[in-house]
Amino acid sequence: MKSTDTVLVVDDDEYLLRWLELSLKKDYVVVSATCSQEAEDIVMTQDVQAIVCDHQMPGETGLSFFTRLKDTLPEVQRILLTGLSNEDMFLQAINGGEIFRYLVKPIEKAKLRDVVRKAIERYHEAIEMKEYKKLFEEEQKKVFQWKSWLRGAARDIWAFWELTFGGFLALLLLLTLAGGFLILLLYLMKAGLGLDFIEGFSVLDMPFGG
Repeated sequence: MKSTDTVLVVDDDEYLLRWLELSLKKDYVVVSATCSQEAEDIVMTQDVQAIVCDHQMPGETGLSFFTRLKDTLPEVQRILLTGLSNEDMFLQAINGGEIFRYLVKPIEKAKLRDVVRKAIERYHEAIEMKEYKKLFEEEQKKVFQWKSWLRGAARDIWAFWELTFGGFLALLLLLTLAGGFLILLLYLMKAGLGLDFIEGFSVLDMPFGG
């Protein structure tokens, strides 16, 4: 069954370009370009999952094109075709994330299809990871907002408590102490004790007095 994934093939050699199209069109939607500028116009306006591009092209090399594309569309997988045997340069490009794989010409059709299949899988993994990251960041933002709300609510509740119950409790404590003092005086008077202390006692001496 043909995939709905799109592969962009780029080569200034029309014969090789046609071969790439025929090799991949059975499994994917294939679009083509003959230079990096045309390819960039396509990838910026269409949903493309992978790009197969020749390295040696007039105007701009495939590796240079992929290096620029990495910053704007990092999820799109990039496969470089080359007739050169500079393995160190291309391995460095793979390690740096500029390309997914490189294929040395002449290219076997089975090898091409296998690499493109893996590139498509990598694209979907990258998109899924990007969505998970976005969801995680959104959840983290909600948690932060919830914590901020809780802190604000706690401050409001504490302020309300101090304004209402705090003052009430202070008054209640004052009345309790005054009541205890009066009870003590009555007990002493009943017992006939402490009359010297009671004598000359004024309500102004009490804690709630003026």
